[in-house]
Amino acid sequence: MIETEARAILWLAIEDFAGLWEVVWQLRSITPEAQEPELRESARRIVSDLLRRGWVNLYECQEPYGEMRKVPSADAAGLLARETYWSEPAADAVSIRVGATTSGEAAFAQ
Repeated sequence: MIETEARAILWLAIEDFAGLWEVVWQLRSITPEAQEPELRESARRIVSDLLRRGWVNLYECQEPYGEMRKVPSADAAGLLARETYWSEPAADAVSIRVGATTSGEAAFAQ
């Protein structure tokens, strides 16, 4: 069974390519009393776990709504560690987004 927070993030990734800042927003809606650093750390941990399970991939996107370019898995940890990607990006910035895999969609449906 998938924990509530991971399930919510996986749903974001199924719905669309969700920005990492949107993952933080989703967690805030579940635990509104949590502080920003705590939310970001939880988001980082959950996205890392979803990546490890093969349920999501990371994508680079030129904002706003540019082409999605899959991030090599070897680069994922480094990108997740960069604080800049966890805040809403400015226009023309490069963002990191998360998208579900077929395996992630299947896991969500269980």
